[in-house]
Amino acid sequence: MKFCGIDLHSNNSVVVVTDETDRVLVSRRCPNELALIIALLDPHREGYPRTFVENLSGNCALVTESWSGGRINGRLLWTKKQSRKAVACP
Repeated sequence: MKFCGIDLHSNNSVVVVTDETDRVLVSRRCPNELALIIALLDPHREGYPRTFVENLSGNCALVTESWSGGRINGRLLWTKKQSRKAVACP
């Protein structure tokens, strides 16, 4: 499992990616350009999109999660998307 943190400033961001043992895989300051940040994170995207079965009180759903990046009012924004489909519980 990998973790990502982005410290967003007005004209640059500091991007850090670590693994589950807190080993730093990426630590870089870069301009707030979506293409540059995506290129920086792309090698570390394994695990997304991911699909799993979620069981809530005996009602199960097949959940698929993914991330997408874009701009709103000139600001960089990452959005986590989920789709759900009811399935029989295992």
